[in-house]
Amino acid sequence: MNKITLTNFLKSERAYFGIYLGAFLGACSISGAFTALPFVIKHFHGSDTAAGATISAFHILYPLFCILLAFFVDRLRPKITVILSLTSQIVICLLLWLTVRFNSSLQFDPIGIIILLCGLWGIALVFLWPPLMGWLSTGYEGPNLNRKLGIYNTSWSSGATIGPLICGYLASIDVKLPLALAAAMLALAAIMVNSSRKPQTFRSPAVNESGTGIIEPLLTKFRIAARVTLFTGFVCLGLSRAPLGLLMRYELPFTEAHFGAAVSIIAFTSTISFFVLGKFHAWHYKAIPVILAQTGLIAAMIIILLFDTLITIYFAAFIIGIATAFCYTSHMFYGVSATKRRSGAMAVHEIILSAGIGVGAYVGGYLSDIYGRKPAPYLFGLAVIGLGIAVQLFLNFRSSKRKGQSSA
Repeated sequence: MNKITLTNFLKSERAYFGIYLGAFLGACSISGAFTALPFVIKHFHGSDTAAGATISAFHILYPLFCILLAFFVDRLRPKITVILSLTSQIVICLLLWLTVRFNSSLQFDPIGIIILLCGLWGIALVFLWPPLMGWLSTGYEGPNLNRKLGIYNTSWSSGATIGPLICGYLASIDVKLPLALAAAMLALAAIMVNSSRKPQTFRSPAVNESGTGIIEPLLTKFRIAARVTLFTGFVCLGLSRAPLGLLMRYELPFTEAHFGAAVSIIAFTSTISFFVLGKFHAWHYKAIPVILAQTGLIAAMIIILLFDTLITIYFAAFIIGIATAFCYTSHMFYGVSATKRRSGAMAVHEIILSAGIGVGAYVGGYLSDIYGRKPAPYLFGLAVIGLGIAVQLFLNFRSSKRKGQSSA
């Protein structure tokens, strides 16, 4: 990037630096805390199902409340909404810390309290990501929208890379440390967002449907395919959280820090992928990248199934990071293109991905308890991917059949 280009870039993005930094710190704190929470549950001798439930409670309540939010989110003031969300997350994080610190004096089951607080954290997050993404993407379409989303995705995924690496190490020392660090980073994120320029209007201007240069049926076709791959991809991502962490810690000769590194590899490769996908738009409305992403997820599940070495687990994490980054970016792009209600579209995006992570983490933990930590959870992942491919083929066949009938 030359000096002129860099100057123009800094000038055009200056008003959004607080949002990018807030997304970085928010993702760093959340991903770090939830890397440590399964080990907090095991610290209290909880089951694998309970460990997976920390993530599932978060990712199940989050999409449920996103459904409610989708109807009125575009009427909210994004800056105030985001800051209030971050503040409530700080309180929840501190309550988690206090629960772990003073568990011996509690008259209630600390595991139940932790799972409840994780669910409340998911509800609080509803008022962070959809408003933040809607605020950022307002008024952009086509390549400009892709570039904006690429910068945003690179920002939060960079935080998601660092958080698990740090908090996985801290959890191996003291399970309370990641929670304290997460609260501090959330406070700093609130300060960063507060420094951002207040948007003049939160509601996107009307978008000309032909403004994208894409025929509406083609956009709809790729939007539906992206929703299916987003769900299946994030089921696999859910399996790579608590289920994989417990497999590495209690079945294989690895530590919490090794698992934190695996999560960071996923996030790091996602960050690089987000940057590349945001820089180029040749992948728009092409089927080959969708096929490659699903093939990669299949390969990652098979690698975890067949091999137990650290290098192969890290290689599977590398693949998962790339594949889920494409699933995430493609649905974000197709989901908001030619849409006025940007925050509502982002709420749908968050509903699907969180449902995927929640299903992957909970079902993976349940299968681990019943059938063992291998192979059942990852066979489940393969089954979900296969079902997703079958759904896409069916929808594509039905669409082609209707097109043939209409042309006749």
